[in-house]
Amino acid sequence: MSIAVIKKENGIYTIGADCAWFRENSDCIDTTHTKYSKLRYFQNHLSTNFYIAGVGLQKDMSILYDIVIPEKISRNELVISTDCAMPDLYKLFIDYRNKAKEAFGNDTYSIDETLYIIAFENQAYVFNSGGIIPVNDYTAIGSGESYAFGALYNGATVAQAIYTACHFCSTCSVQ
Repeated sequence: MSIAVIKKENGIYTIGADCAWFRENSDCIDTTHTKYSKLRYFQNHLSTNFYIAGVGLQKDMSILYDIVIPEKISRNELVISTDCAMPDLYKLFIDYRNKAKEAFGNDTYSIDETLYIIAFENQAYVFNSGGIIPVNDYTAIGSGESYAFGALYNGATVAQAIYTACHFCSTCSVQ
């Protein structure tokens, strides 16, 4: 699972995740030996910059990061702006769920194990199986989240919270 953390200080969000991976080979896209990062930066047609950090299954993140978001950006369908509404984000993730189910073609396949933090301008959200939740001050997702929450509660930076989670949780790692 691993760890992703976001914290707001002085009106600015800082977001991070533990180490980069190498993607596994998937039948739907050729990702063999392609460098993969759990934290991605995107810019849509409105020139709004946004970041997404994910934890969970690599192949799920590949669908979102390498297929759904680039397709939507190229077709000017990704409406994420400084006045972004929850329905815009919800539509993005519903499209992602549908694409993942189509790509993997398995009725028992579930992307509920993969979680995301999305941040842009002065807003941030967590996407999980329960929906989209706004982030006010800070949050952490993944298997090391309890350690990261403890560090954040005690004033740690995002990097310090990630390193704390990686120190105590065997499924998180920073290289």
